[in-house]
Amino acid sequence: MTFHPKVELNLVKGLSLKLGGSLSYIGDRINIPGSDLSETDILLNLVQRDTSYQYHSYTGLNFRFGSKTNNVVNTRF
Repeated sequence: MTFHPKVELNLVKGLSLKLGGSLSYIGDRINIPGSDLSETDILLNLVQRDTSYQYHSYTGLNFRFGSKTNNVVNTRF
């Protein structure tokens, strides 16, 4: 199961701010051992531990410039 929220805010004409991310539930990690991990293995990161979720986030600025009719299709072509 995955959730992808996204928001785009228009700050001024031609400049926008994008925010987003994803949150995933992971429930099928059967190849990773269960609770028989020692404290040394965990601290030294010698083995991979099972997780139940994964998340990512991003931010970005978008700037568009040009005339208002930039995206108008010229039918003569």
